Amino acid sequence: PDITFFLDIEPELAFARKGGRDAGDRIEERTLEYHKKVREGYLKLAEKEARVVKIDATNSPETVLDEVICKLREKKIID
Repeated sequence: PDITFFLDIEPELAFARKGGRDAGDRIEERTLEYHKKVREGYLKLAEKEARVVKIDATNSPETVLDEVICKLREKKIID
């Protein structure tokens, strides 16, 4: 891919925002430690790979969308 967005948010906050884990989803039901390790992996990937754009997902949905659109325009993917 030309660009990959990593919407970064700590797992605790993500679960709090959506009211907990998604029952019946094998990934969502894993431990908090698992989700922290996955996030750390993505943070490392974002440092190494220029195509991975980290977006602060603790911001409002509108701000997150604005940042995504801005990055797409910077890369000339959209006008």
